[in-house]
Amino acid sequence: MGLLWWAQRIRLRATVAASASRVLIWPSLPGEARVNALVASRRVTNPYHRAGDPTRSVHFVIGNRLDAAMRTSDPELSSSYRDPPLSHYVAEGSGPDDRGYYEWMVVSGWYALAFASLVGAFVCGFPVNLLFGERTGQIVAFAFIALGFFCLAGGTNALWRRFWYVPQARRRLRREGAQSARYQRSSRRTLVPNTSLIFQGAVWILAFIIQINSI
Repeated sequence: MGLLWWAQRIRLRATVAASASRVLIWPSLPGEARVNALVASRRVTNPYHRAGDPTRSVHFVIGNRLDAAMRTSDPELSSSYRDPPLSHYVAEGSGPDDRGYYEWMVVSGWYALAFASLVGAFVCGFPVNLLFGERTGQIVAFAFIALGFFCLAGGTNALWRRFWYVPQARRRLRREGAQSARYQRSSRRTLVPNTSLIFQGAVWILAFIIQINSI
């Protein structure tokens, strides 16, 4: 519940900022809203969409599941601010602030799964220990703990992109314009690709091997 509350507050701030950027006149727009207005006015084609649909990535699915849980737990949050679905934040022409909010949802989703994996280590490991012996129970618990590291790696990747590439894209959009190749490259890199699952899988294997060797 605490994680959902935290994520809901982020969604609320992002929605209010987006609503304000639509009603303010261009010269009076502050920094972040002004950047998003610039993107909308120039209708930037994000190069990421040429390579594939970002809504098909595993990371989008993780963030979207959390988004659905938030809508279910607090329906008034969506209806009051007419908050768009998460796919809106990765759609063609979305700005750096939209990508930043999307990354927050991905980070929160992965970290929620990491916590669930730690809970699963106790929930599943204890009965297996009673039924099949201590060593088997430990292996099951270690597998769940390693899965937690897998999820932590995914969330940390998204968190790094949120604090590195999103501000970088915002700066390059402001200085060089929406058609700049440097801006488009930064905008593309704000989204976590599915290839990161290879690194996450390596983290899972390494964490599992280290734990098994400790027995």
